[in-house]
Amino acid sequence: MKDLIQELERAINEAISDSDRIAAIVSDMKTAGYDVCLLLETTVALTAIKNANKEDRMDEPSDVDICFTEQDQRFLEDLKIAVVED
Repeated sequence: MKDLIQELERAINEAISDSDRIAAIVSDMKTAGYDVCLLLETTVALTAIKNANKEDRMDEPSDVDICFTEQDQRFLEDLKIAVVED
């Protein structure tokens, strides 16, 4: 599990680093005369699922309705995560 968490951390860092939108905003801040230091904190919480094998957990769809704000959607898009609406 430790390897998967580290892989997730690398993926998030790469998504932020590769974001053209974030790079443009940082560039605008530097042009305005500010030095930029971007520090993000991420918390990952894991809970083991009891009475389910690995294949069952991966195949069962979730019927949870989630509402994203515009800010949520922009953030996910910056991470190159697509939000699919029904």
